[in-house]
Amino acid sequence: MSINNIISLRPITFGRTLVEDMFNFNKLGTSDCNMFIPVYALKHNTYTFDFADIGVKVIEYALFKPLSLYSPFRNYDRLQTELVGCYDGTKRYMFKIGLETHFIHVSRGILFDNEDVLMCLAVSSEYATKNTLQEISDSPDINEFVLFVSDKFRETKYKNVKKKIDLNYISKIKELGIDVIETSKIDNWLFKNNFKKPKFKTVLDMNKHLKEELPSKVLLIR
Repeated sequence: MSINNIISLRPITFGRTLVEDMFNFNKLGTSDCNMFIPVYALKHNTYTFDFADIGVKVIEYALFKPLSLYSPFRNYDRLQTELVGCYDGTKRYMFKIGLETHFIHVSRGILFDNEDVLMCLAVSSEYATKNTLQEISDSPDINEFVLFVSDKFRETKYKNVKKKIDLNYISKIKELGIDVIETSKIDNWLFKNNFKKPKFKTVLDMNKHLKEELPSKVLLIR
């Protein structure tokens, strides 16, 4: 079995979807602040900064928004398929506890419930910034990958989902020799950043920023 059985490293394509519509920038991460970044972030914006005459690469990424563009599904095999190779944003998995309906969202290598990340396959930030996506895809180094599992995933309502994920996904991760880290602070591992919220003296200054500065930062994922 190879890593391709548990994650697709091919580029993610969202068509011409606006970044602001696809991602939750309240949960932002950068590779310079985290030892590991989510695998899905390998396709995100990369910036190069000059520092001591050396070009330093930084990957900036955010958590997906829990979008509902697609009808929810209930099939465990479909959940596994989307974890391995979701290509167009996020999908909703629906399950019931008694008479109550619940949803969790899935994309490539990640499960989350609104802003709570339940599980995320990650890759070393250093490895991600020193190699191109093509190089990583052609010859992935298993030792550079880690699966983070949040303590929240042990909550009672996720019991049946977690059981299936353990059997069909996490067991394969372990079989490949990829470390699995269970943590109560998954955001501290993956979503730290140096972002400072801008301050405005007047409403006019804020409106000027929203109209002139912000649009230049909203890019299209191609």
